[in-house]
Amino acid sequence: MRKAVLPILAVGLVLLGLSLYLHSIDHPTNATTSNYISPSQLTAPTIYGNVSALSALEKPSTPPLYANFWPFSLIAGFALLIPGLYWIYKDYRMRRV
Repeated sequence: MRKAVLPILAVGLVLLGLSLYLHSIDHPTNATTSNYISPSQLTAPTIYGNVSALSALEKPSTPPLYANFWPFSLIAGFALLIPGLYWIYKDYRMRRV
């Protein structure tokens, strides 16, 4: 049991990190760096083949489908982390007595 605690804690921490990453990418983003475009930044659109340079400013990009799974990895991370920490605490208390 003692040897299994550290891998369980490691997997729990990895799942928590994964859930933070998935949560950070789970929102639509625009190609612009800010929401405000000053008049001095507006120029004539440059056309590259069939794609206009302003087309990226018009449409927000959607997050990938797997980004919606961040709550599941968060729950699984806590489900592994909490018992792992409890087992370490229980083992520490038994050694002190």
